[in-house]
Order: sequence, then structure tokens, then C-alpha cells
Amino acid sequence: MPTDVVAYNRRIAEIALRPWTPAFTHGDLQLSHAFVERDEVTGIIDWSEAAQGDPLYDLAP
Repeated sequence: MPTDVVAYNRRIAEIALRPWTPAFTHGDLQLSHAFVERDEVTGIIDWSEAAQGDPLYDLAP
């Protein structure tokens, strides 16, 4: 297998398998679940999918 393919896949795996500290996450965060006033988030609704997990999960597309 070409070394550039191996290197690329290793970088992806290191990101996906990085160590993380569990946090309380929304689980279904999207624009329609956020209240925003000016440029500040003032509230978040619909916590039905909330659970302990990776904090970046809510930021992933």
C-alpha cells in the first residue's frame, strides 16, 4: 500500500480515536434548537437526545 495512503488514514484515525473527557451533550444540536439574541446563544431546547458523550459530537455535521 502506498505510504501516502497509510499516512492519510493514520491522521484520520488519530482524530477519530483521540482521547476525550465525557461531557453532557445535546445529541441533536441544530439551529432550530437554539435561541439567539444578537450574537449570543441564550438558550437551547429539545434535550430528548441528551446523554453523556464526546463534546465534539454536537459540533460534527
